[in-house]
Amino acid sequence: MASETPPPRKVELARDPAFTKHAIEAIERFRKLCPSGQAPVLTILRVHLLTEYYIERILAMTLPRGDRLTGETNLSYAHKLTVLESLAVLDDQEIQSLRALNKVRNSCAHEMDRQITLADVELIGRPFRGEFTKLRRQLANTVDDLLVKTLDKVAQSLTYHIWRIESRIAEEQE
Repeated sequence: MASETPPPRKVELARDPAFTKHAIEAIERFRKLCPSGQAPVLTILRVHLLTEYYIERILAMTLPRGDRLTGETNLSYAHKLTVLESLAVLDDQEIQSLRALNKVRNSCAHEMDRQITLADVELIGRPFRGEFTKLRRQLANTVDDLLVKTLDKVAQSLTYHIWRIESRIAEEQE
């Protein structure tokens, strides 16, 4: 088994054209799914679908037969998160945030006139501690904007891990 090298620092990533391309594609995908003025409940539902897609990609790349787990099985989002957590691919704060997103999404799917509240956004963002606190101060009066920025942070974290895993796999195949 190859020795685990530490992930690249942000400065190194900023200079990597492959990462830059990957990041731009991820940002464009997120903006397309979460246009300005979209209903917050729809934003939650769409980002939940996006993160599930990212989780499945990570599982498919990380497990020897991950395609079997993400293919025709009927694993719930929560089950996929538990498997992902057991692999220690994501940080605990990312797992906690995704669990919170799933909780908020489930309440949206089962309550007819559900509105997204500041408490919902805080539940999703709180695991990111200082980063979320900074966002909260900047966007204190706009729950919708805070929601989008918080969910963007969650999506960015996952796309970083996807890029990191894909890069490691590519290096191993060289």
